[in-house]
Amino acid sequence: MTRKSVLLLCFLLSLFMAGCEEKPKNEVSQPAASYMIGIIVTIENGSLLVVGDVTEEDLNTLSPQEIIDKYQDGAWCGLKGGIEEFNIGEKVKVWYDTAQLSLPGYIEVVEIEIL
Repeated sequence: MTRKSVLLLCFLLSLFMAGCEEKPKNEVSQPAASYMIGIIVTIENGSLLVVGDVTEEDLNTLSPQEIIDKYQDGAWCGLKGGIEEFNIGEKVKVWYDTAQLSLPGYIEVVEIEIL
């Protein structure tokens, strides 16, 4: 083997070995939470009803149930407080870790951001 081939082989082997490094035992990898993006349609009993891509016209003229029926989408977002900072019509991104798959669904919020 030529000197260049040996150096290249050593370099590739060191890259391979660096990628095989184990994580420390105290480091736990967390699964990424799922998220949804939508419009706040109504606020009731400490929860936000979020439906994706609702038009402003539908938001102003249809009831929450009519919106759910029309868009076949939506989830009640359970919050542990702080709903007073949210308003109907705001676009939000909601991260959650558990969801009940019904229409509308119910999700346990991990984080919520006004877009």
